[in-house]
Amino acid sequence: MNKQTFITVLLVLPALALSLLAFPATLAPYTFDSPYPPPGTASPTLPPYPPPQTPISPLPTPSPILSPTPTPGPSAEAHKALAFIAQREGVPVARLVIVNEFRREAALLGRVFQALAVLDLESGRFYQVLVDLNSGQVEELAAIEEAEAQRYRAKYGKLQPALYERLQTMRDEEMVQVTLWVVAPPGQSLAERQAAIFAELAAKYPEAQAALDRSGKPMDVSDPALADRIYREYVQRLNAETDARIQPLVEALEAQGFVVETSPGLPAVTATLPKKVIQVLVEREDVGVIYLSEGGQRRLLLNFAISSNLAPAVWARGYDGTGVDIAILEDDNVDFTSNSVECPAGTNNCFQHPGVTRWAMNGEGSHASLVASAAASNHPTYRGMAPGATVMSAGIQGPQRQDDINALVWAFDQGAEVINASYGWCPGTTQIDTIDRAFDHYARARFRLLVAAAGNNNALCPFDYVDSPAKGWNVLSVGAYDDHNDFNWSNDTMPNWSAWVNPVSPHGDHEKPEIVAPGVSITGIEMNGNLRTEDGTSFAAPQVAGLGALLIHRNWSLNTWPEASRAIIMASATHNIDGPTGIPSGQDLRDGAGGINAALADTVAQTRNFSATDPCTNSCWWGISIDNTNFPVGTYLYRYFTANKGDFVRLTIAWWSNADCPAINNCNFDRLDTDLHLGVLGPNGQWVLGAWSASWDNNYELVKFVAPQTGTYRIAVYKQRADEPSNYLGIALVRLHRVYIPLVLKNFQ
Repeated sequence: MNKQTFITVLLVLPALALSLLAFPATLAPYTFDSPYPPPGTASPTLPPYPPPQTPISPLPTPSPILSPTPTPGPSAEAHKALAFIAQREGVPVARLVIVNEFRREAALLGRVFQALAVLDLESGRFYQVLVDLNSGQVEELAAIEEAEAQRYRAKYGKLQPALYERLQTMRDEEMVQVTLWVVAPPGQSLAERQAAIFAELAAKYPEAQAALDRSGKPMDVSDPALADRIYREYVQRLNAETDARIQPLVEALEAQGFVVETSPGLPAVTATLPKKVIQVLVEREDVGVIYLSEGGQRRLLLNFAISSNLAPAVWARGYDGTGVDIAILEDDNVDFTSNSVECPAGTNNCFQHPGVTRWAMNGEGSHASLVASAAASNHPTYRGMAPGATVMSAGIQGPQRQDDINALVWAFDQGAEVINASYGWCPGTTQIDTIDRAFDHYARARFRLLVAAAGNNNALCPFDYVDSPAKGWNVLSVGAYDDHNDFNWSNDTMPNWSAWVNPVSPHGDHEKPEIVAPGVSITGIEMNGNLRTEDGTSFAAPQVAGLGALLIHRNWSLNTWPEASRAIIMASATHNIDGPTGIPSGQDLRDGAGGINAALADTVAQTRNFSATDPCTNSCWWGISIDNTNFPVGTYLYRYFTANKGDFVRLTIAWWSNADCPAINNCNFDRLDTDLHLGVLGPNGQWVLGAWSASWDNNYELVKFVAPQTGTYRIAVYKQRADEPSNYLGIALVRLHRVYIPLVLKNFQ
């Protein structure tokens, strides 16, 4: 037995044996005649990929130490909020419950509040109120938000705060690089343009019409070649419309002799301008907001753990990322030409499928090679998460933020399904940067999974702030944990350098990072085929990108449902390393939803439920198009699943922020125009106590509970607000049978 075989057997067999003990039976493979599986069944792996092996139950995993979510008694402010709502709505206090509360600052108003979300257990309605911590006065949220917005506009106008501060010290002729985001004309927001283009594509392709009717996305078809054709036509039309929107501003700047830079499909223009010109541009109606685009420093996030992530179990099921393209976005290139004597025959520097390369400003380098190794290496000992995936090297060709965006667009145009950014702009601030907004816009516009390293606190950037572009709402940001190079979850810890301080958001509870992966003593292949061991979130992020590739290989429809991929990765992250097991608002967690669990994520990914009424009987996921017709504000969207008493359940929903510029008043921020909450109703029709999540500034919610009864449960998604016509929702369900709980959830209760 060679070394590679021995290691694989050593890692996989004990877990497989426990898996058979945990579940009495496995799921049978699915055969089908139509291109779509019936509701509630596993989606087949689509051509040209090989048919999956018989899916197996999720692996039992080592026992982590989980601390229960703290449940303190209601605060004085909570009592005031409950009494206020009870009186205003004419309902008894006894039927109201506090879902979450946290401290919220309104700096421009000079006030500090306790923010509270309240659920009426009988009507199911959610309420959001603020209690002034100084006066004790209860305030309506909408009134405070409007007062803040007025104060913001009065001070900053259309300028990002960082740019506003810079301009205060500049002379009129002094130059600064800025990015101007262009307002969408009425009826031309991203969501509205997507709807119009989708309708045109549906009229052209009957299969696209069926997909649009079924899931809301015309490229969600069973034939990969047709899906790619429809997707590329969609992108081409979207880019053309966006380019037409920004053209008047481009022409105006070029007429004055300024050099401008644009990116296909991005409603923004970058240029180096004098202060006096910027002061004139804020008066243009088509300019929504202006960002500072210089300053800061792009840095590599330095400071292979695959067994801790349970990836070998996914490989044993027949999934290794084959057919999926991962782009490595770096300012150096992946070395595809060297080869270690340890690399398998037929590989290039241990990469089974080296892809295309875009030249980078620093040429081939060790950092990009190590990052790619963590994502997709085929080294016999230090294998990457998705060794069958194709790796693209998306080189960044210059020192500016626009250079990052250009590399990102190149990766999209080359067909990358997953993009990884293991670098960051050292912020020195928690403000959202223009690059965060650009990444957010492209993630939603292109329907792709974007993964970014959260950042490291080190000499290059002595802050705990999450870096850019990881601050973006639609970017899955990844912190690092220390697995101590063993298979035992119980001794894992968070290093003190993994960035975790949340970005600025309207209400202060935008939780970053969402997820963590091993990032200490990570060994991979650098330049020239040499092995090297490093620390950093740089090497945690590509493991998550590789996991995204594994999920797409398992279920090809996740290629166009990154919302669902985000939900699956978070719901399956049962490895709690630090702090509460959930994501309570206002606590600023270091490990987000937890450490990734590839085996469990794969189990969720295999079963897609298309039905609004048929329940899932095992872990599964949904991808749903939502708008204000099929899901009005103040109502619920329901999906169903069954569970036995004592089963452990984790649910996550994920959707998109709106980085577009639909109106001047909404353009100051990359914002959540859709606000959703999550709860669960039991077989008795009553709320499962504690199984609710109602954060204010996240585009995801997560709940977990132990099933109190056997029967059919109802996932209840509540729409609190929708300032946009449509969005897309991913729902992921993890259901672990009660015999599995002691193996993965020690001390959960």
